[in-house]
Amino acid sequence: PALAFDDADRAAVKGVFDTLIDGIKTNNYDDIFAVMPPAILAKMAEPTGMDAATFKTIAVEQMKAAMQQVKINDVTYDLDGMTTATTSEDRDYAIVSTTTVMEMGGAAVKAQGPALAFEDDGKWYVLQIQSPDQAALLAEVYPDLADIDLPAPEITPVE
Repeated sequence: PALAFDDADRAAVKGVFDTLIDGIKTNNYDDIFAVMPPAILAKMAEPTGMDAATFKTIAVEQMKAAMQQVKINDVTYDLDGMTTATTSEDRDYAIVSTTTVMEMGGAAVKAQGPALAFEDDGKWYVLQIQSPDQAALLAEVYPDLADIDLPAPEITPVE
């Protein structure tokens, strides 16, 4: 049998992370949402009664406003250290360590934690699960990804 996670998958994971990191560094929130799975966006939009496109437009504006108080100094990811696997539904995924150094309210902090990249309908996406609510949303939309252990990001002060 062929390997589940191959060089093409690795290149696709690198591509979604490059898009995400570039979006974060340049405040291009459309890029950030471009790597979010459409099924997750649609599920987030459901309670609002909006369609996913309208919800995304509003979410981008809200993110822009929230991030005006934050200065991103650096964002990196460790592709060489990623772990890969396949779910019970034959969905390939990768867990990639990310590090973000940012300033908020005059204090610099470093956030380190895993991001989940996975394939849906032949396309790769990436999510950072930072709360139990986000983990529950992932499990609801993608039950086969529910049991993946993704620890919360560790946030430490930067001297």
